[in-house]
Amino acid sequence: MHSQLAMLHRLAGNVPMILSGFCACIELENHLGIADKTLAEFIIDLSKGKESVKAFKKELDANGAEMPASFVETLFNIIRRLMV
Repeated sequence: MHSQLAMLHRLAGNVPMILSGFCACIELENHLGIADKTLAEFIIDLSKGKESVKAFKKELDANGAEMPASFVETLFNIIRRLMV
């Protein structure tokens, strides 16, 4: 029973990451026509520690992921809401 509870706790801790990855992947497909889980995870990773859309966009640009500012803002807001 204890191991099942521990496993459930670990899974629950991953829910925000799973949801934000899913949502980011959907947004990438809707806006760019790309449904790539790895790219979504990369973008989420780049968002970590960024306190503003401007800092997030700068990080994306520095890593070759140039995107329209409005789309970057949408992604940033989705990731921030789901990673709380």
